[in-house]
Amino acid sequence: MKVLELACGAGRITSRFTEILEKDGKIVATDINGDMLAVAKKGDQACVDWQVIDAQELPFDNGFFDHVICQFGVMFFSDKLKAF
Repeated sequence: MKVLELACGAGRITSRFTEILEKDGKIVATDINGDMLAVAKKGDQACVDWQVIDAQELPFDNGFFDHVICQFGVMFFSDKLKAF
């Protein structure tokens, strides 16, 4: 299972999600703020690929992920329609 997390911030949801992720699963946790990712990376989560990415400019092909999650980040997207 491949999961994309948008606007992961400090990684609170990311760390919870890793607890239920299948053994061969992978999470790409993204945030536009590198400082927030630095906080999130403090946990030992080998299945997480942390990337500084703007949710409105995703570099992934359609259908690449099985699931997309986002907790509170949507309120910060300047162009919500584009992000969706």
